[in-house]
Amino acid sequence: EETARGKALEELQYKLGLPKLPYRIECFDNSHWQGTYTVSAMTTFCGGLPAKHLYRHFRIKTVCNGDDYAAMAEAVNRRLGRGIAEREKLKSGEMRPEEALMAEWPDLLLIDGGKGQLHVVADILEALQLNIPVWGLAERFEELYQPGSSEPLVLDKNSPALQLLQRVRDESHRFAISYQHKLRQKGQVASLLDHVPGIGPARRRALLQALGSLENIAGASVEELALVNSMNKRAAQNLYDYLH
Repeated sequence: EETARGKALEELQYKLGLPKLPYRIECFDNSHWQGTYTVSAMTTFCGGLPAKHLYRHFRIKTVCNGDDYAAMAEAVNRRLGRGIAEREKLKSGEMRPEEALMAEWPDLLLIDGGKGQLHVVADILEALQLNIPVWGLAERFEELYQPGSSEPLVLDKNSPALQLLQRVRDESHRFAISYQHKLRQKGQVASLLDHVPGIGPARRRALLQALGSLENIAGASVEELALVNSMNKRAAQNLYDYLH
């Protein structure tokens, strides 16, 4: 397996014309629900394997109506800004090397999307004067796009390099959707429980933490609800009656 991963990375370097073996690959993807709960996710693969301690998700603050380009720009800016800040802290001695997880730049930056999303990120890299190779992977035909080139690079569907990029992209997609679902679920729980007598913010948080979802809260018995931290029998009965 290690040999296969190494061959995929070597092929990726050759096919994309990268200056070095793409040991660290970072991929960005966005997700939203009907224009709300817009999020972006960054996954990182090192040596062809997921490095989950380097994953990051971003709750997008500046975007309305699910603007994919603006969401991508905010997420990439925040990641690169964090990296620049950590590099400065390393130089000044304010941060130890083992703490600076974002100070190292990726050998390849992969964007889930076509030319539009790619150009947004390329402009950011140029503005920051960062020489990081960036490519876009368009999902429909699995075509690869490079800044400054109108023609896509099409790899064979059985190419180990393409299959590696697809795994990285799919993991980023999964991570983004799971984070968006989590935020939406929290919003739905908070909205529904706002009107239950005796259920304040602390109890809402405790209920979600203990039971995990609105569906589980609704399916719990009075006794199970009463066992949740900060709840009591009266609050549990009020909540049960309200939900049923």
